[in-house]
Amino acid sequence: MRALFCLMLIAGCAHPSTPPEPPPAPSPHKVAFLVHGYISSADEFSELAGLLSHGGAHGEPLHVHRFDFGLFSRVGSDHNTGVETLGRTLGEAVETVQTECPVCRSWADEPVDVTLIGRSLGGYVVREALLQDVASQWGPWEVDRVITLASPLYGSTLTRYSTGFLSVIINGGIRTALFGFIQPERGGAFGRVVDAQVRAMRLGSPYQLHAHDRMSRWVDTSGSPPWLIVPSLGTADPVHSGDGVVRWSAANIAPVFPEIGAQTLPVVVKHGQIFAGEPASKWTAELDRAVQAIRHFVDHGTIAKLPGVAPYTWTDGALERVSASRPPPSAVWLPTHPEAGRPIHRRYPEVAEADLSDVWIRVFAGPPGAEARPLTLRDGLSPLQASTEWSRQWFELSVASPDETGSSVVAVQPVGSRHVFLPDVTPSGAWRIGLTLDRGAPVSPDHIQTRVNGGAVHHGDMVEIASLQNNVVDVFVALDDPSAAKTVTHLSWHPPVEGETGVE
Repeated sequence: MRALFCLMLIAGCAHPSTPPEPPPAPSPHKVAFLVHGYISSADEFSELAGLLSHGGAHGEPLHVHRFDFGLFSRVGSDHNTGVETLGRTLGEAVETVQTECPVCRSWADEPVDVTLIGRSLGGYVVREALLQDVASQWGPWEVDRVITLASPLYGSTLTRYSTGFLSVIINGGIRTALFGFIQPERGGAFGRVVDAQVRAMRLGSPYQLHAHDRMSRWVDTSGSPPWLIVPSLGTADPVHSGDGVVRWSAANIAPVFPEIGAQTLPVVVKHGQIFAGEPASKWTAELDRAVQAIRHFVDHGTIAKLPGVAPYTWTDGALERVSASRPPPSAVWLPTHPEAGRPIHRRYPEVAEADLSDVWIRVFAGPPGAEARPLTLRDGLSPLQASTEWSRQWFELSVASPDETGSSVVAVQPVGSRHVFLPDVTPSGAWRIGLTLDRGAPVSPDHIQTRVNGGAVHHGDMVEIASLQNNVVDVFVALDDPSAAKTVTHLSWHPPVEGETGVE
């Protein structure tokens, strides 16, 4: 696999840039890797690569490579491969340019600042490369900047169509649909689409929750590079469905990103047009602003001094400019003058007024800590059933006794669902959780501890939810016998005020 990737990974070295004339000499010791999205190729980034490599109005020229995994991004392909594998291979791509690209080879033994830019699914690949610490194999080269463009890092609404015939048409075209008639188990008209990348992008998927946990651990154990998040607000409903791909909470105000000091600059650009080749004329101004922000961020690690933008937050549904020197963790950078950024200023209050959060609920036996044991949820309690395709933590292995052959079977079995995902149902504020185990009596609040997004542990059944975030709620239940098999058979999620609507 690595050999094949090496043949295709560097469109910047193997193919002429756009525009076709040779780029000027790049800034010393600065390399940018551009990672395209799902069912695409390095051509997706031809325009942005040309702008960065030629510099001009957008700063000094950068040395740019485009990572291409297009042949591994087709439903029904023999080369379907998961996001985690692509993250490792992105690391191998950088190792390859250190020996095969003349410019990079001349810098191979010197400190080099690497900027990773991922669009859509490419943001997943970039995140995986960070979480797997692929840079540890690069010698003196280090990840210096991270930029994700329209990446639904907590899941995409589009994957509601990720099974059956419609998915095949959307994701793979007629050829793949016909292929499915022959081998339906590979995805097709009568089969389930078997695509690790689509499964990873599913809204509320176990993979997303697993990535969240790994991000939290990564923040605690490593110095994270500056991160710029550029979500696309391409429709009138950026909260619930974004432009059909990127939800507001999934792309932007996610719980772990304020912890790493990520900065957010939304642009009003349809997902399919954000640096995916030549833009439609209506998006040109917004894309130019995004390019300026990307270049400024590469140079300075912040957009705090980028002319024309300032940090904003909201109070009671109204935009409020905040101090640029000390913006709050949830600040979003918007045009300084509302007239200059009228589409964003028109849509941003809609985001604030919606105030609907996504909630993920997991239940554990025992006190918080490494020894806490995940409890299985009753079938049907959660809309998401765990299965073997996600990650090791979502399945169990059982070893049978040796049979007449003298060998035993090690069986892979999916566990019951491990979390409940509640999208767009929870305004910010205090909520109360209720649990029943093994169809017994409700668990007393005295036996419950909660923790939201890996923060402080609280005693009792009250949970405080943050606005417009993915709130991962871990519930720890004190059991008389922690080793006993327990199943959560009923779960309730209600505001503390009587009579208000909750979720059962």
